[in-house]
Amino acid sequence: MTTFAERNPTTNLTILDGSNINYHVLRSVNARYGVLDGFTVQRGYANGANPDMYGGGIWINGGLPQIYNCVFTNNAAPRSTSPYGRGGAFYVLGMNVVDPVSTFSNCLFTLNTATEAGGAGCLNGRFPVFTKCVFRGNRTTTYPYGGALYMQFGTFRNCEFIANGTSSSPATQGGAICAGFGQEGEFYNCTFRSNLAAYGGAVLVYHAGQVVRLNNCSFSQNSAATQGGAIHMYSDGTTSIVAYVKNAILWGDSAPTGPEIYLGVGSIDVSYSDVQGGYAGTSNLNVNPLYAAPGNDLHLQSRFGRWTGITWTRDTNHSPCIDAGNPLDDYTGEFKPNGRRIDMGAYGNTAEASKSGLLDGLVIFVR
Repeated sequence: MTTFAERNPTTNLTILDGSNINYHVLRSVNARYGVLDGFTVQRGYANGANPDMYGGGIWINGGLPQIYNCVFTNNAAPRSTSPYGRGGAFYVLGMNVVDPVSTFSNCLFTLNTATEAGGAGCLNGRFPVFTKCVFRGNRTTTYPYGGALYMQFGTFRNCEFIANGTSSSPATQGGAICAGFGQEGEFYNCTFRSNLAAYGGAVLVYHAGQVVRLNNCSFSQNSAATQGGAIHMYSDGTTSIVAYVKNAILWGDSAPTGPEIYLGVGSIDVSYSDVQGGYAGTSNLNVNPLYAAPGNDLHLQSRFGRWTGITWTRDTNHSPCIDAGNPLDDYTGEFKPNGRRIDMGAYGNTAEASKSGLLDGLVIFVR
């Protein structure tokens, strides 16, 4: 290798190992513009006194750390007495939301655990941005909040949440996401697959003032033992929690009550979305979205072109969710033919959107 761009951190590993001894593999305190790129961060063990029971992989307080192409695996926040462990892989702290934000891009968070909240991470009081990150197989071990994330603020774009789960306690909340603290979380073009909890198999929203936006997200085979297979609006005695769901697909999730959505309290605005069993709202559908492989590949089947991850293929069937999103939303990120309308689901307005049968701008003159 002669240049930085030639490196391959996937095959040529550089490992930062806490050996299950160090409270944090990394600490970042008011670090302005620091960069961590291409490392594997593993076996941090946040089992100390405050604040060393948070963030086994990395503990961030203020500043603007930039984290790219990293793997966080087998980190833990295992403290079992109050205050309990939170954020197995990372803990982001700092209440001044006007500060620059931390950025995580192309990172994998897998097999991390925390005792109480956020098996992968806990976002407390800042507004980090996650892009093209994968959260797989993270969990809480004893207490109930967020198999992958326990969050106040955060923006997630093109992220995947797969097989995250909370503990076996009947009070478990949010297999992938538990959104609380009373602030705002945003998810764009994200997939939620095979996450597990008692309440809110994929996402649970609770706490006064909390707002969650789920735009162009796809849900499949998430499961809740009690309520809200995909999304649960938690009943905590307040009506000020709000969720906005747009251009989304919720199909094939399960729970005894509210297999897709359970509204305990607060409000949830669902529009231009495909929800199994139906849901009231503007231009919603209740029809099989024809995922390529439910629970695995959530691209939409198309007779005119579906991205396989390697190449384009054509299917026998054609998803009704193609060209079915909000007609006012941008669609120009989709390859043509795109019907000049955004698709529902996680690949709408992206280069991986399934193709439409409508040719854009084609005019035929017959004489």
